[in-house]
Amino acid sequence: MDNTIPYIFYCKDIVNALSYIDEKKTIKIYLTPEKCYMQGFYAKYAGLCEVILTPLFGDRKYEGEFTLKNTELFKKHHVCEISEGILLFDDEVSHPVELNEEPTTLITKKPVNSFLIKFTEEELIKIKKSKSITFSYDENAKDDELRIKTSEDFTFIPEIIFAEIEDETITSSFSAAMFTYIMKKLKKTSIVKIHLSSDYPLCIEYPNNPMVYYYLAPCEI
Repeated sequence: MDNTIPYIFYCKDIVNALSYIDEKKTIKIYLTPEKCYMQGFYAKYAGLCEVILTPLFGDRKYEGEFTLKNTELFKKHHVCEISEGILLFDDEVSHPVELNEEPTTLITKKPVNSFLIKFTEEELIKIKKSKSITFSYDENAKDDELRIKTSEDFTFIPEIIFAEIEDETITSSFSAAMFTYIMKKLKKTSIVKIHLSSDYPLCIEYPNNPMVYYYLAPCEI
């Protein structure tokens, strides 16, 4: 990263991101021209959590990743600077860091249809007791509403606060266990923005600071 603007982040944003990706010991941050982010994987449910980090300063032409197996440093300081293989905390404490200019990350893309949904407690309980849930939408249907059906044959029309829909039809199924896990992580709210497309990973957006996105691969029912 010679002759580039150093990346500088608030340490509290990185610590906060760790709580969402369920990582306690290792910090891995991806730096790309489009965004800076952290990712956590849930292999059992084919799920992914991505937390977007907003740098205070940074060279948007640089692409790479760095890994640090010491999260305590971020908990004890206010800002960290990434520059030339070194992390500098509060302009006082330095720590060597491994930089990789070829990021080993999954590329994420939000589906084109989005719904701002307010779930009731009863609906979330029904989902929790199921193995899978299916989202369906048909622009040509009589009521043209988004429907959610559980594997236990409970069907409901959730309260939609706002929606942006490009596709005429949508049908896709997902693990109810992972969906419930995500909603539990976002326990401060029952309102979430969901991005959907047929046979494409579901994206749940949480308007946190930093921004949090959960991706869940479709499943067979």
